Amino acid sequence: MGLLIFKSDTKRTIADAKKILSDIQLPDSDNLGICDIGTSDLSSDLSVGIVVPAFQAEEFLDDCLKSIAKQSYSQWRCYIVDDASTDRTSEIASNWVNYDNRFHLIHHSENSGLSSARNTGLRETIEPLVTFLDADDVLLAKSLQKRVAVMRKHWDDRHVAGAWAPTPQVPEGIPFKFIEIYGKRRVASEVVDFASSLGECPFNAHAGLFRAELLRAIGGFDESMKKGAEDWDLWQRVLRHGYTFRPASGNSGLYRQRKKSMVRNDSIGHLNEADVLMSNASSFALVINDLCVDPRAALPVEELSNAEVRLKRAATFAGINYVSSRGLVLPTDKAFSDLLRPMTVAQLDRFNTGRWVTAGIRRGLGLGYARAFLSSDDEERISRISKYIAEILHDVVLALPVRSLEVDKKTVDYDPCRVRAAHLFPATKTTDPLG
Repeated sequence: MGLLIFKSDTKRTIADAKKILSDIQLPDSDNLGICDIGTSDLSSDLSVGIVVPAFQAEEFLDDCLKSIAKQSYSQWRCYIVDDASTDRTSEIASNWVNYDNRFHLIHHSENSGLSSARNTGLRETIEPLVTFLDADDVLLAKSLQKRVAVMRKHWDDRHVAGAWAPTPQVPEGIPFKFIEIYGKRRVASEVVDFASSLGECPFNAHAGLFRAELLRAIGGFDESMKKGAEDWDLWQRVLRHGYTFRPASGNSGLYRQRKKSMVRNDSIGHLNEADVLMSNASSFALVINDLCVDPRAALPVEELSNAEVRLKRAATFAGINYVSSRGLVLPTDKAFSDLLRPMTVAQLDRFNTGRWVTAGIRRGLGLGYARAFLSSDDEERISRISKYIAEILHDVVLALPVRSLEVDKKTVDYDPCRVRAAHLFPATKTTDPLG
């Protein structure tokens, strides 16, 4: 008897659902989904500037430069910046300069620090893309090839600041011959935007490949930061202006766990810098307007995270209301705009709004366990409705005004970065012989 009742209830539920779905008239469109931003391929390869800051680096520099020379992607130039070393750093670098004319050696007359050395290389770079590699770390053979492929695909998308891939940690004394073996370890990577970073450092210095002009315009590395986290600071500035970092496949390189590293020698100093950067992420940001591609990324990270929770709730009830009203109630009602909060374009791109709309549709149809008996046509109908409702919700979110910024002592002001940016641009443009 119980089984007969179960079958009867299921048939009735499915029949009711089919009737409701058939009553709903969607707008005529072959493209109800949220549109992907178009991309284009480049007719020529993008060249890469590799900046290697080096100070007292004789122990590992040769392995570092060897990993660059072995890159499968050949359109690169390496800028080795000797930060006034007194050991064999300059000699080792000079050997590579003599071996391959793509290596260039730059000398600092006095020790200026890691950020200054990186900025010197950034200023000298004439390639459209730049990456950074500390003298004790290494790149995997296909590191540039994979990251350049991502940037070529997204070159016309101004929201994409760079490509990145993980850099697994390895023991300090790993022999060079084992680099590729260690590099095969699988580490997940995904699109990074300000909200998804939660204010944390998304990756270390040699994981990313960036638009050189953007890094210069946004001020490069902060040379006043001597305790570490200077890369984190730069990535956060880029993200706060609305940019994203796209993932490349595999790993980018390996990160040596050195006993004499800055983090291990002054972990408290690093924590102090971390406190500042996390506090910055929780504050409003005054961004550089002509560099900003999405002003919503200037909102505190907690507000953006809360906006995702609100969108999840709104999407679920938008699905419920839409099918319960047989398509008459759209999520343009004031109740939805009151619940929703501003989100960045990057957030909306990665947030699976349709998933929560679909959950709401199934609740509105009262399916429960009966969903397993829906036909493929019914599932396709639900999918199209979900995409339609998600698109409307995204439009509502993007139309929301960003609340007025109240400037106070907790506000992060990025405009002074313009002063630092001035000395990062070459005085004259040089034709790139790499093409």
